[in-house]
Amino acid sequence: MSYLKLENVSVKKGNFKLENINFELDEGDFLSIIGKTGSGKTVLLETIAGIHKSKGKIFLEGRNITNLSIEKRKIGLVYQDFMLFEHLTVRQNLLFSKNKDLELYSRIVDLFDLGKILNRKPKNLSGGEKQKVAIARALISKPKLLLLDEPLSSIDFSFRYMFLEFIKDIHKKFNLTTVYVTHNLREALNLSNKCGVLLDGKLLQFGETEEVFERPSTKNVAVFLGFKNILPGELIGMKGFYFSVSPYNFTINKKGEFNLKCALYSVIEKDSGYMLRLKTKNHTVYAFSPQKPKENQLNLSFRKSDMVVFIK
Repeated sequence: MSYLKLENVSVKKGNFKLENINFELDEGDFLSIIGKTGSGKTVLLETIAGIHKSKGKIFLEGRNITNLSIEKRKIGLVYQDFMLFEHLTVRQNLLFSKNKDLELYSRIVDLFDLGKILNRKPKNLSGGEKQKVAIARALISKPKLLLLDEPLSSIDFSFRYMFLEFIKDIHKKFNLTTVYVTHNLREALNLSNKCGVLLDGKLLQFGETEEVFERPSTKNVAVFLGFKNILPGELIGMKGFYFSVSPYNFTINKKGEFNLKCALYSVIEKDSGYMLRLKTKNHTVYAFSPQKPKENQLNLSFRKSDMVVFIK
């Protein structure tokens, strides 16, 4: 039985729609939801938490929580802007939860290294300290599910990697099931075993993180993930799909399983060779070459195993 399950969850807010979201998580999974700003990532987190009314069904530990109020769902939600009580000290913020498990409180204070700042108010904390307090407060409430909304966006860049490792460590030590929203692809790759791509209110792909990043299912997902050389199948005599080939998987001026005749437009020198910008039938293609080409008309060959294929 899945730990968290969404069945055809839809939300309408003004002109924005979150449409037919479906996925399942096992206990202990770390899911990253990635997508552009305005794609509905925060709305999805808030819907799981119970802030927005939705169509469809949400199950947690096999229990239908769709119509439960936010306080009865036992879900921890941490926003990017911390949402701490500015008039309270760190200690008071941590103990604001109805859960007064002082043993857990002491453990988290020690684990998060918060002892020195317990008497400070949020205005006297760094971004990283505020985020630690916000996550600590959520954990003290003993959530069944932890939701994190871009938690690194307000933290100094120089401390982000350290905080990334901190989140991974906390996830393991508390045996959490976590849903993490970000637009940063590196964060998703580093943290999660599951990944969902949310664009324009639609979950276009969901699965194992490496599979999503290596095998996008649609052209839109491939573009968002930064794939180069997204080309129509017509270029190799096929129809109904797009494909991508890494610039580093082309062989130049040798016939292969598939071939593209290209005109050279520009050359960018790199440490280990040259990145070529070429054109073929009004499509731009990038290819890496160890040597600088002497001619302007080139043949790029590649194998079927070099192709990543996705639907339109």
